[in-house]
Amino acid sequence: MKNIDTILFDIDGTLLDTEIYTISSKIIEGKKYGYNVKECDVIRALGMSKEASKKHYTSLYGENFPVKELSSKRIEYIYNALYNNEIKYKDGAKELIEYLVANNYKIALVSSSTKELIDEYKKRLDLFKYFHVIISVNDTKLGKPHPDPYLKGAEKLNSLPQNCLVIEDSKNGILSAKNANMKSVFIEDLVKVDDEIRANSTHILNDLKEIITLLNKD
Repeated sequence: MKNIDTILFDIDGTLLDTEIYTISSKIIEGKKYGYNVKECDVIRALGMSKEASKKHYTSLYGENFPVKELSSKRIEYIYNALYNNEIKYKDGAKELIEYLVANNYKIALVSSSTKELIDEYKKRLDLFKYFHVIISVNDTKLGKPHPDPYLKGAEKLNSLPQNCLVIEDSKNGILSAKNANMKSVFIEDLVKVDDEIRANSTHILNDLKEIITLLNKD
């Protein structure tokens, strides 16, 4: 891809197979509070900012829905999986990162997760050492689907938006990239391709390895 020198990655569901813990924590812990949380509702919230996620869940389950408590449980589930070495990279992650490093791309992580969680990822997952910049939910006032997280990542890397390619697995992430005037790749995971994703993604691929071929195209 001509002029692309910067690759910006989402983490959860894109680089790491962690969304299963988000779903299970909401469903299992939600029942303890008396709520029958549907998997489809959790999937729709993937990649949302904290504010958007709260609005999403309270609109569906009422103002008393324990948003903060279930968010804490999600982190607890992920920490437990991380400490037990259960968290896996998505298919092609290692090959892609090694290719980007070898070919001198600037690379960043841009996540809706907290700095504390990402710091734990960095301690325990070897590929995280290669990223030049990490943007967490703590770094911008407005999260995805607003453009702020990806624009912040580009700014930190001294990259222009038009030279950036965003890798995402959520609709909210794709909209964030679109709003930042960046090219994007949607990797289908739990969130399935629909008309809105198709309209706002530059490319739709099956796994991360395919991005290497894409980058080598004129």
